[in-house]
Amino acid sequence: MALAALAPEGGAFISVARYAPNTGGSSAEFALTVADAWQGDGLGHALLEKLCICARAAGHAALDGTIPAANSEMLELVTHLGFVRTGHDGDTISVARKLWGPAIPPIARFD
Repeated sequence: MALAALAPEGGAFISVARYAPNTGGSSAEFALTVADAWQGDGLGHALLEKLCICARAAGHAALDGTIPAANSEMLELVTHLGFVRTGHDGDTISVARKLWGPAIPPIARFD
């Protein structure tokens, strides 16, 4: 599953958020990229939040990912969206977020 954002003028890709099911299918791994010129305006937040909604609707119990430890903005974003740190391996930090169950923070709807 992938979500993309296109520039209003010219239609170039400016952001992509995607997930792919992990082995067993109960969880999925996410990735997010936002073009430098579009960072800091909430685009990554909106796409990752929508990705969580889509993954939950597809029946995944959790999303997980690996983030470079030096990417403090991304670590701040995922923490704000309810992800928790689950590991550290050299220069990367693993994060995960439960998508359903008793301890889920509310997420916005994009209808």
